[in-house]
Amino acid sequence: MHIKQLVFKKYRVTLKPITPIHVWSGVKFRMWIDLIVKHEKVCLVDTENFPVEVVKALISSKLEDIPHVMSKYIDTIPCKLEIPSISVPKMWSEVLELNKYVVPGSSLKGYIRTALLYTMLSSLGTTDAIRDTLRKGIDLGKEPKNMSQGLEAGFFRTPQPVKQKGFVDAFQELIVSDPVVEAEQTCYSLRELLVYEIPLMKQIASQYAITFDCGKLIYDIKLLEPPIRDLSALSPVDREHHNVLNKLSLLLRVDLIDALRAFGCNTIEKELNKII
Repeated sequence: MHIKQLVFKKYRVTLKPITPIHVWSGVKFRMWIDLIVKHEKVCLVDTENFPVEVVKALISSKLEDIPHVMSKYIDTIPCKLEIPSISVPKMWSEVLELNKYVVPGSSLKGYIRTALLYTMLSSLGTTDAIRDTLRKGIDLGKEPKNMSQGLEAGFFRTPQPVKQKGFVDAFQELIVSDPVVEAEQTCYSLRELLVYEIPLMKQIASQYAITFDCGKLIYDIKLLEPPIRDLSALSPVDREHHNVLNKLSLLLRVDLIDALRAFGCNTIEKELNKII
């Protein structure tokens, strides 16, 4: 069966930055090795198209002399990308590369998961009910990335039938594409990101990074049709699969757009309240 026949709902989501965005690609650049200042902009050098004379000069140079070679041949060095620099890093400074998708589809899917979790917790009503659920679902003894596994399992996962192994997850039914990035080169910049401790607003760290400041990220989101939507139609033999089918149809019973709107607005409000 073609995937188009399995799609129950489709969304086209466009994200626009309201502040500079940085999601690290995992690559670190070095100033005056990978990046140079050229024409009052920062140039990401195109090493694949270096002139032969530059290649020969670099090969015969020591590591510490490379910045001087780059400076000498600066007018002939090609750029993959030229971006404005809010602040120019010193020689040898590390600069974090921006993910080519800016915010990958997997990151947006994780954000949707968190937004829906927020919505479902909020629907519990009383503060005591929410607190009890959090206490049962969060294990502070685990690593931070694994603390909420119990909480997520309670809302989104259920075990397979006895003869099968593992779990099913409601988000198996959600497919989020990597985005189409629509942006001019002027939408990228190199800036120093500062980390502050609040409420004292004491600077505790800084890092140079390439950021995404304007433009659009366009995603396709598909919600797949669950195997069975009307659980009352299950035969007695199939009823052991009730929990599985119920969990797989979870996303059909919520409004993802409302969940994203509520969570996003709440997050922005909370962050602003920390510094205002």
